[in-house]
Amino acid sequence: MLLAWLLAVAACSTDKTDNTNKRATTTGKAKPAAPKCNSEIRQQNPSKLVLRKACSPYHVLSGGSLVVKDMVIEPGVTVVVADAAGVRVTGRLVAKGTAEAPIQFVAKDSNTLWPGLSFDTRAKGQLEHAHINGAAAAKLGALYAKGGNELQLRNVQFGLSAAQAKLRAKLNEGDANKAPTLVVNKLTGKSVFENVSGAYARVAHAASIRYFKPNNRFDTIEIGHGTIRKPYRFHASQNYAIRQIEIHGTDSFRPVLTVEAGSKLRFIDGGHIQVRDAELHVQGTKEKPVTMSPGPGSRTWEGLWFQKNGKGVLRYLEMTNARVVLKGSARSIFVNEGARLRAENVSVTGSKGYAITAGCRTKVNIDGLKLGAKDKRLEQRPCPKK
Repeated sequence: MLLAWLLAVAACSTDKTDNTNKRATTTGKAKPAAPKCNSEIRQQNPSKLVLRKACSPYHVLSGGSLVVKDMVIEPGVTVVVADAAGVRVTGRLVAKGTAEAPIQFVAKDSNTLWPGLSFDTRAKGQLEHAHINGAAAAKLGALYAKGGNELQLRNVQFGLSAAQAKLRAKLNEGDANKAPTLVVNKLTGKSVFENVSGAYARVAHAASIRYFKPNNRFDTIEIGHGTIRKPYRFHASQNYAIRQIEIHGTDSFRPVLTVEAGSKLRFIDGGHIQVRDAELHVQGTKEKPVTMSPGPGSRTWEGLWFQKNGKGVLRYLEMTNARVVLKGSARSIFVNEGARLRAENVSVTGSKGYAITAGCRTKVNIDGLKLGAKDKRLEQRPCPKK
């Protein structure tokens, strides 16, 4: 009897110990400490900023731009920017949202504009699934890259409210080029612009256009001065405004500039395309011709130039008001010594001279050239006498 009682007491004691341990284990799990949030960004020159979803939204206060060397933004964060403030990156910006949790930059007041994002020379940026709203600055745009930048933008949208769009229009002063959505100069490395949408993209350094994928959705992409040394294709889904570009190869490598059927190219500020040691292929069709004409603010443009070892294959191309003026006479297409041209079903109006001028020792084949009332067909320049 005594033995049975002792065994029962021992068993009860064991159960109590186990329950105590279980309670200790359960209550001993420390809950993660909530981050200490200070969502007002007052310091203008922090070396590093990490913006966390748990502390969103963040407020960049007025009093000058936020200048930051290293900035990381978590998915789902909203950054509210005062109208007198912007964000300037001197080193690196990583803002990688997701489709479900995009990163947003917004103006403090939907009736005002903020100066946007800017990247110093050689600064880097990664933006994915981001909305940049209410940003605009005359000539510099909502996003500005000074030069030598490696920028990767994927699934980025630039937008304005109705009131902000009116303010942006005042910045334009009737010229859409004065307040672009973004301005990039020389891009480097693994730069890419993919599925980016906005009003007006200015690619100031012509060679950087190769980093823009065909699925971007800008109203217009402006291509500035410079030389393109790698193959590129103009896409019918995108409108282009071209200044002065040259596609230039070497004796061993001849890049090809291709223009898809249905493409519309506009030329501004004396814009033209010059081809040297390279090729220009215009691939229009009867149903979808390629058109080339003056852009906003321009009455004429300076046509197509084929220089030494340049080659042009032009099919179903409509050229309007293109004039290359040399030695007092004008033409729309100039084929210099050593160049070749094949023109099929090309229409030229407004040249104020010849449709085509062929220099010494050139090969020009024309089939189906349509001219305006005051345009002449072909000027063949003789070789100089020895």
